[in-house]
Amino acid sequence: MEIFSQSLQRLRAFLDLQFKGLNLMPIVVKNQQLDEVLIDEFNEIIEWLNVHLEVKFLKISLNLQETSIPNFLNEEQYLAYRSKCKKFFDRLRRLPQIVIIDFNGHFENIWCEFIYHGNYVLTHSETTFDWNHLQRGILPVSSLTFEQSTEIKNIILTSQKYKGKTLSEKIKFLTEYENDEQRKSLLGQVKHNIFHSSPSGIIQLKYAFNSNHQEHFEKIIHYSHLSSDWIDGKEKFSSVHEMKDLLARSNGQTTPSPDFLSNKDRH
Repeated sequence: MEIFSQSLQRLRAFLDLQFKGLNLMPIVVKNQQLDEVLIDEFNEIIEWLNVHLEVKFLKISLNLQETSIPNFLNEEQYLAYRSKCKKFFDRLRRLPQIVIIDFNGHFENIWCEFIYHGNYVLTHSETTFDWNHLQRGILPVSSLTFEQSTEIKNIILTSQKYKGKTLSEKIKFLTEYENDEQRKSLLGQVKHNIFHSSPSGIIQLKYAFNSNHQEHFEKIIHYSHLSSDWIDGKEKFSSVHEMKDLLARSNGQTTPSPDFLSNKDRH
């Protein structure tokens, strides 16, 4: 079922009613530019997802044969664009939902940085990734770039280009497929796994991983027992809304829900 058809010009969004997810894809044009209009539309979707915690995953299908970024006339434009991209990637990383990204086509510089913002990332074996940031005279925009392996950093430093099949051998979290049948099988399995996982558990663990702080992780473990999702044979997992109620009761109904179950935007 398509949503946002009236407000989006560069993206299409469809609800996955079977697995309670959201499928998102840029509209195919001759040259898809990662410009401010497209970023604003991505951000509109992120704002919606931060409120609709019942949605279990976001799947971004990047089926694009030619990609680019804007040209910049002055330093002010360039720095403003970098700031906007960085904030977008940070917000994408901090989404409470599982993020699935599927690549097919040709991607350059900043477009390649989508790779490490998915929790499950697929690519067609013939997809091209051209890490030509430095040949374009720009540096990576995502802060996650600097947390990647030495191998990825060296790929960027040497402006290398790889097919999906070769890149998946270097980036172990990148899953490669050769045909649509394999793609559908891989996506079907991971969506099935997410659908049958604890909703509040996913949100809590994503928050813990993103906080990268032992104190936050211990806090989340402390709260996680309240849902009773860990009981063997429990008929169904607690919903996020039920978990919020449990947290409120455990705090005497005076303390707001911890940040990891808050629907406020994560900047």
